[in-house]
Amino acid sequence: WEAVERKLSKNNRTLENCFGHKRRFLDEWGSKLIKSAVAYNPQSTSVWVVNYAMRDIYNDDTPPFEDLRLHAQVHDELLFSYPIGKWREAAEAILGCETYMTPTISYEGRSFRIGTDLSIGLNWGETSEDNPDGMAKISLLKDAEKLAELLEGTYATFTQRLA
Repeated sequence: WEAVERKLSKNNRTLENCFGHKRRFLDEWGSKLIKSAVAYNPQSTSVWVVNYAMRDIYNDDTPPFEDLRLHAQVHDELLFSYPIGKWREAAEAILGCETYMTPTISYEGRSFRIGTDLSIGLNWGETSEDNPDGMAKISLLKDAEKLAELLEGTYATFTQRLA
């Protein structure tokens, strides 16, 4: 809190995120402005990670990405679909997406990565009692073959409920 307040005072109310993007805070000086400033770096960094990943995924024309369809960016997540039955290719695309979504970031002499997770579902809603076919988190396995098996098994669970 105090460190951010000092940076604002020193740099004409301007902060720079991990990607070099600057924001000047023009609100009245006080706790509301400081809270916004404290949240700026983590929030803007995660948004830019997703933006750059989305660009790189969209531009990747290697085979696993050919059938990947980007449908939406919602806050810090990307929503995709992949043809049913192409489990191995989907797993390879997911692992490629993870690489784009978890770049090494440097800030003030420290390097770090922001983790990501994986959800799958038959609709974009969160899985619940009322929405059993919604997005359910699954393990983001690093082995494409094992991830493909997990995708297929999870899909089978969804479709068995529909039968």
